Amino acid sequence: MGKLVVLNLLDGSFEQGFPVILEIGEDGTNSKTRILGNLPAAPHLPESLHQWQQAFHEKVNAASSRQSQNQSRIKSRKAINFSCYDSSKELTAQFNNWLNSGGEWQKIRDKLQQYLHKDEEIRVIIQTEDIRLRQLPWQAWDLFAESYKKSEIALSGPEYESPDGQPHNRKRSKVRILAVLGNSDNINIDFDRQVLQSLRKRGANIKFLQQPTRKQLFEQLWDEQGWDIFFFAGHSFSQPDGQTGWFEINQEENLAINELKNALETAIKRGLQLAIFNSCDGLGLANQLAKLHLPQCIVMREPVPDKVAQEFLQDFLSAFANNKPFYAAVRQARCKLESWEKQYPGVSWLPIICQNPAVVPTAWQDWGNRPFHYFYKACSLLLIASIFFWE
Repeated sequence: MGKLVVLNLLDGSFEQGFPVILEIGEDGTNSKTRILGNLPAAPHLPESLHQWQQAFHEKVNAASSRQSQNQSRIKSRKAINFSCYDSSKELTAQFNNWLNSGGEWQKIRDKLQQYLHKDEEIRVIIQTEDIRLRQLPWQAWDLFAESYKKSEIALSGPEYESPDGQPHNRKRSKVRILAVLGNSDNINIDFDRQVLQSLRKRGANIKFLQQPTRKQLFEQLWDEQGWDIFFFAGHSFSQPDGQTGWFEINQEENLAINELKNALETAIKRGLQLAIFNSCDGLGLANQLAKLHLPQCIVMREPVPDKVAQEFLQDFLSAFANNKPFYAAVRQARCKLESWEKQYPGVSWLPIICQNPAVVPTAWQDWGNRPFHYFYKACSLLLIASIFFWE
């Protein structure tokens, strides 16, 4: 079993610093150690982040305007002319200088190195509501990127609770996926459809909704059989503060998560485990889903080129459906995006897991073939009862 690291960044500021609580334990159990620390002030880091974001947006939109086959899954944004490569390097350097600080932060780093081992799977959860902290490239933290290569970093809010319902009592035999293919102006989401269709070989039951109406989407979310995965491909966007996001279900309508609150809460109660938004600027969507206690979701932090979104989806689902652990599958697919780094510096930072810390991620094989599991368990009990009877 691997380790779980939870780093809770409490209320603070880049001007004054952030109080921090670190917890480390075996994954799936209570934490074994808890330590308080403090991240020092880093007043110039937000500006460095902002410069990279603007340069990255400009890079993506410029490529989109030149090549119709490589469109971005976001509406055009105004950006300044700043070197994307230089800004990504500067952001990485400032970010790691901050995370290599001494003082009250040094004991956090020391404790991590004391308890973690290089050959074990490590889930790291950064708990914060601060949008600028959530936008930082935590995957570039050199302590984990270089020393603990089997780690993957996720985000969560400071408040969470277990989702309602009892997913272990579900009776369906196949992984059920509700796939919404929304507004596809200037992007190719037929590729997403093909990737999802390939999962039928792995025992998936997939329902596609092509540019559905609001009513059609609501009806499917209320399906009594429930869903394991909710998938969306198309255009999406979030408020600058990261509190709310919208996704375009067709050319005329966009929805915020809170507009689907009752339907999604019911889907979660009936076993919904994962939402994948293979679209842009999804931190606002993730924030809303966290308030509904969804176990986990995957979103893109920034505008994402169409080809990059396609490649990530294909690599992630291929790994995950072949029984690679969830975090390891995301890590593998995200790291493979390094082939795009020369064209889009920082692009491998985009996919991010948003995790409900009350839930231990399950694997693909845990979602399917349930009747066999229950049949085997029932037969075992029957065999035991028979033995006692004949004795």
